[in-house]
Amino acid sequence: MEEQLLQEVAKFTEKWIKDQIKNRDFNRPSKVGGVINPSPRKIKGTGRLYNSVETRVEDGDIIVLMEFYGADILFGEGRRVMGSKTIPESGKEYQWYVKGQPPSDKIREWARIAIPGFIQLSQSKQKGLAFVIARNIGLRGIGALNLFNLYDEEVFEVFEEEINKLIEREDFQGLGLDVEEILDRIVLLSNESFELSVE
Repeated sequence: MEEQLLQEVAKFTEKWIKDQIKNRDFNRPSKVGGVINPSPRKIKGTGRLYNSVETRVEDGDIIVLMEFYGADILFGEGRRVMGSKTIPESGKEYQWYVKGQPPSDKIREWARIAIPGFIQLSQSKQKGLAFVIARNIGLRGIGALNLFNLYDEEVFEVFEEEINKLIEREDFQGLGLDVEEILDRIVLLSNESFELSVE
């Protein structure tokens, strides 16, 4: 019963995110707290981000997967500065890239859609520029629009209304779950992060 409820929330979450991608205008924030003109803008592209959105229920969590630029920049909290992490059992130090430097080939794919004139550059210039962008994100991090902030009042109200409808359904009554408990089970990951986490 609980898994069925989570499946319903997962379906709603996937639809909500896809609706945001398809129908929402985005202001592009500047580094100094202003807005980069022209704003607001619609997401334009091939539909790859939209088509990459997938939800699944695993071990009592609702996993939301999508392309890294959606998971990190549009709907997530950005990328932290690249660093190293010591694994206690082994004492070895590893570079972590999941929230550091993104893969430059993915940046290149994104840039072809998002940066005017990028596609006219030679292949080697495209690769070089994509590498520089990826390295700078790794060194400085990158801010995000964080559109999937479930504790933003507007977003919370939408999810609260939908989850309450589900909880009140006869087949889901008596599970003892509340809205915040269910929201805490939603995990947003890029496809790359998910692949690393299951290896």
